[in-house]
Amino acid sequence: MSILIGKLNASGFSMIRKPKKKTQPNIQQQRRRHHWKTRLTFITLLILFLGISLTVYLKKNQIVQQYNRTVQSIIGWTASSGLVVDEIFISGRHHTSQKEILKAIGIKAGDPMLNFDISYAKNNLEKIGWVQQVTLQRRWPNTIYVHLIERSPMALWQNNKKIRVVDQSGKVLKGVSADRHSNLPVIIGMNAPKKLPKLLKNLASVPGLFERTTSATWVGNRRWNLSLDKNVTLLLPEQDVEDALKRFQKYEKNHKISLNAFHKIDLRLKNRLIID
Repeated sequence: MSILIGKLNASGFSMIRKPKKKTQPNIQQQRRRHHWKTRLTFITLLILFLGISLTVYLKKNQIVQQYNRTVQSIIGWTASSGLVVDEIFISGRHHTSQKEILKAIGIKAGDPMLNFDISYAKNNLEKIGWVQQVTLQRRWPNTIYVHLIERSPMALWQNNKKIRVVDQSGKVLKGVSADRHSNLPVIIGMNAPKKLPKLLKNLASVPGLFERTTSATWVGNRRWNLSLDKNVTLLLPEQDVEDALKRFQKYEKNHKISLNAFHKIDLRLKNRLIID
C-alpha cells in the first residue's frame, strides 16, 4: 500500500508517492553459491589433472615398453653374433661355495654377456656371510670375472647359549658354522664382538700372545679378562692394555715363571703385577 504525502508548492497541493525500500540480498544464498562454485572448480581441476596424468602415464608406458623391446633386440643380436658367456672366472674364494657364487651372480654359460647385471650380482654376493668385498667385470668377448675378498674368522662369540663366528672387524658371520672353527678363541660378553678389533690390535703388540689365548671375557662393559693356555687368567685394565700386556711379557721372561703354578695375574694397577 502506497502512502500519499501532501506538499504545498506554488501550484497548490500535490501528491507524491514514497519509494519502497530495497531488499538486501540473501547472504546465506550467496555463501552457498560461492561454496558450490569452489567445489565445482576443484572437481574440474582434479579431473583435468587426472586426465593429463593418465595420458602421460600411458605414453610413458608405451615408451618404456618400446625401449625394453629395443634393448632385448640388441641383446639378442649380440648373442647371435657370439657375445655369450663361455667362462666364469672366480678368484679369492676360500670359504664361499662355488654354488653360492653362481646363484648370486644370476648368470650361466650360454647367456648373453649384456644380460649380466653387475649391480644386481654385487648386491647378492655381499649378502653372503663370508664375503667382505667383491669386484665384478665383463671381460669381452665371453668371460665374467669375479674376485672376492673374504672375511677372516678370528673368534667364536658365545652369547645366549649360542656360538657364532666373528671376523677381525667384529662382524658376526651369518650362515657360517662354528663347528668348523672350534680352534678359534672364544669371546664372551654382550658387546664383545664390537670390542674385539681393539683387543686384537693390543694382542698383536706381544708376539705369540694371541695364539696362547683360549678365551676373552668382556667384563662389566669396561675391560677384558684373558685366559691363556687354558689355566691362567690375565685381568686387564680399562686403559693402557698394550702396556699391561708388555709388562706381563717382560715379567714372564725375566722371572722364568711357570704359568701352570698360577691362577690369576692382575694387571689392572699401573706398574704393578699381582699374582694370585
